[in-house]
Amino acid sequence: MPRRHRLTMPNRPTIVIIVVVAVCFGLYLKWTAQPAPPGPGVDIARQSGATGHPAATGAPAAATPAATATGEPDPATGTPVPAGSSTGTPTPLAQTSTPTPTTAAATPSSTPPDTSPAPGTAATVHRDAVGHLVVQPNNPGGDPLPQVTTSDQPTPLDGVEAGYTPSVVVVQWQRLRPATATSQAFDIAVSATDGPTAVDNGVPTGFARTPLGAALAAWAIYQSVGRGGEAATRAVLEYITDPQLVATATQMAATPGGTQWPTGESLGTSRGFTVTDYSPDRATIRYAIPAGGNWRAVELSVVYTDGRWTMGAPKQGKFTIITAEEEAAYTQW
Repeated sequence: MPRRHRLTMPNRPTIVIIVVVAVCFGLYLKWTAQPAPPGPGVDIARQSGATGHPAATGAPAAATPAATATGEPDPATGTPVPAGSSTGTPTPLAQTSTPTPTTAAATPSSTPPDTSPAPGTAATVHRDAVGHLVVQPNNPGGDPLPQVTTSDQPTPLDGVEAGYTPSVVVVQWQRLRPATATSQAFDIAVSATDGPTAVDNGVPTGFARTPLGAALAAWAIYQSVGRGGEAATRAVLEYITDPQLVATATQMAATPGGTQWPTGESLGTSRGFTVTDYSPDRATIRYAIPAGGNWRAVELSVVYTDGRWTMGAPKQGKFTIITAEEEAAYTQW
């Protein structure tokens, strides 16, 4: 008969050992399945952003736009975009504001509008201290403008009260040529309504017997004498009534090529005038002249004698400081 093998159960100590070994093996497998804790290198990489993770400050990472196919609409705008273009609006890491450029307000110009007639034979154009366009005529004594008649001008013998003048007078400013080199400019105003009507041997003549004619004449007389030379000598003989000055000019005129009238002081330029006293026989005019950012008024007087406006002596009257409001009330020319 074959031998039978009888199975025997392990004893209690053996079973305890087997159970302990199995439990330990299971704990070992569970422990090895967990990821390793981060080391110092990973922490440094995260703080510097080198790993692509958000920085340690907790700021969110910028969204990465996705590429679209040709004609595929942009999810943000609904507009088709070319292939390979980016869609979506990335989330910025920080919002910054760009200051809006500030444009200085335009400062209104104080220069009066240029209403002077176009220059005729002028060779050069200048700009004076108050913004006038001043032409340099080919004639050293100026070029008269063709005269026109206007309905609002008084007839030559009409007496008008002081202060009559329109608010703006149309004139052309011309620069007389001085006898000697000087930094001064001897400019005169030439009108197409009140003269001068001619230039005789370098001297402007033919100013109307009107308030405007008197204002034009007084200014032109002073400047014509002031520029000096033979033309100034002739201007003294034409307009000045002071006996001593007339005698001196007569002696100079008798010696052509000799000593002539010296160059005097120019009035510079004037932005406006006002006739303070007027009759057909005499007139007093005040001119607004710029003076270092302010305004001053110089007064000149003329008398109508022998068919022309004349002046006792080419000397400045009293200067007075005037305000900008007072100057604005003057007639501009």
